[in-house]
Amino acid sequence: MTDRLKLFCFPFAGATAAVYHRFRRYLPPRIDVVPVEMAGHGSRMKEPLIDSVSGHVDDLLPRLTDQMAAGPFAVFCHSVGTLLAFEVLHSLQEHEGIEPVHVFFSGRHTPDVPSKTSWHQAPDSVFLSMIRGFGGTSQQVLDTPELVELFTPILKSDYKVAETYEYAAPAELLHCPVTAVAGTRDPVVSAEQLRRWGEFTDGPFDVHQLPGGHFYWFDDVAPLCSILMRGLARPSSPDRSASARDGQVHQL
Repeated sequence: MTDRLKLFCFPFAGATAAVYHRFRRYLPPRIDVVPVEMAGHGSRMKEPLIDSVSGHVDDLLPRLTDQMAAGPFAVFCHSVGTLLAFEVLHSLQEHEGIEPVHVFFSGRHTPDVPSKTSWHQAPDSVFLSMIRGFGGTSQQVLDTPELVELFTPILKSDYKVAETYEYAAPAELLHCPVTAVAGTRDPVVSAEQLRRWGEFTDGPFDVHQLPGGHFYWFDDVAPLCSILMRGLARPSSPDRSASARDGQVHQL
């Protein structure tokens, strides 16, 4: 696969599109990194927050459909972003016949597993204590009362998106290669749960674990970008990969 393609990157709770800019330093020029911005975040901060997966899908489809229809594209999504990407991709596949060349699901179990938490309903003090322990949010933000006041509603809205999501089986499986990735110490998703992403595609499937927790790629994005490059260099094939058949999880 040598042609240029777009890599759409769906964010996690509280994130802005800017978090994916660093990918550009490690990916070749032929891969055009396109960060997806959620309403109420980053460059769209002045827009109302959306607190449901269906609401985000309705918002994002008009913004993404033409771009994704214009040429080859792949998707990377992390944590809550996996739910948004999963639903957007299935809508495009079912209604527009648009399919990616590869999807990378990161840091979350499969969408058919219901959430067991309701952090979005917790008092702010309890919620913020959980956020501090979980990582992924700038310490500067957490130590600045004005920023805490600004970002707590955003984080709670994003957690509500994940915690109130109701899965409905799509009409078809994805038909493209899928790679599932997570940190070896991620409390959100185990190696066994990662393997289950293979049930959501009839294309090739691969699994990787990298050192770290839920935000395994924050300190060093290079290993993740190596996985992205290998996946996007591999031609599509109707055969399932050996790693998927054997249930092997690659650890680096």
